[in-house]
Amino acid sequence: MNDVQLDVVPTDEIFPEQSTIIETTLEEFDMNVEKAEKLFRLLNNQDFIDVITEGYIEKDAERLGGLLTTSNRKVEEKTDDIVKMILAKRYLRKWIKNQTSELGNYLVPGQREALVKELEEMEAEMEENNA
Repeated sequence: MNDVQLDVVPTDEIFPEQSTIIETTLEEFDMNVEKAEKLFRLLNNQDFIDVITEGYIEKDAERLGGLLTTSNRKVEEKTDDIVKMILAKRYLRKWIKNQTSELGNYLVPGQREALVKELEEMEAEMEENNA
């Protein structure tokens, strides 16, 4: 009878090294921190506030809303377009709010350190399970 030999594949070839997972997770975290910093710089930039926040989102939305209350034949023909423009402004405002809420968590002091600790604990637990 022929003995069949199976090649034993080391565990680290089947599962990526934990340090790689930690490094990847920390890289993603750092990228989100950078993105959050950019977003908050942008939102606090006076030009952005003047042109986009106050000009496009607020004042133009008021103007468009005012158009909807007028009885003008040309405006009545474009009501759907006006409503879509108002909704686009609302969507942008909502998107900015969601982004600041989501990304703001990355700027909380100690978050990265807490993440490193959590990942190291997970790594230690996985090593114990593999032993």
